[in-house]
Amino acid sequence: MAVVLIRSAFTNSATKPVSKPVSRYMRDMGILYLETVEQLTPDCGQKSTHDDDCMSRWESTMESIEDRADIALSDKSRQRSSGDAPYWDLLKNVKYARKFYVIADPEQRKAWSHAYITCQAHAHAIALVGDFDGDGGCGTAIDAATHQ
Repeated sequence: MAVVLIRSAFTNSATKPVSKPVSRYMRDMGILYLETVEQLTPDCGQKSTHDDDCMSRWESTMESIEDRADIALSDKSRQRSSGDAPYWDLLKNVKYARKFYVIADPEQRKAWSHAYITCQAHAHAIALVGDFDGDGGCGTAIDAATHQ
């Protein structure tokens, strides 16, 4: 009986990632970041001088938000929640997937759309719930889009 209980404990822990709390600051930052990522429209990815300017403005805005989050995460005077850093990595993957969705060729756009939606939906859910429980398939979706 004890062997069965031990095996089930290891099986459950192997299949279900441990949940890590995400701070209120990172949850708020996550919503802001996701809203800003969404502002990159497919029109912006079209090849023209206007669109290069559009992409530059978006990247500049994203860098400003990223700088704030990086400063907060590196602040040694404050203890950060254990889910903050992995959640921040997930948010950056949302940006990555959105950018490649916008600039992708039409035949690659479906895979990048799937990657973006997968990553964005999970990051948004984490912001609402406050617990990081893995990337929700984001990494796998990005790998699939990359190797298409």
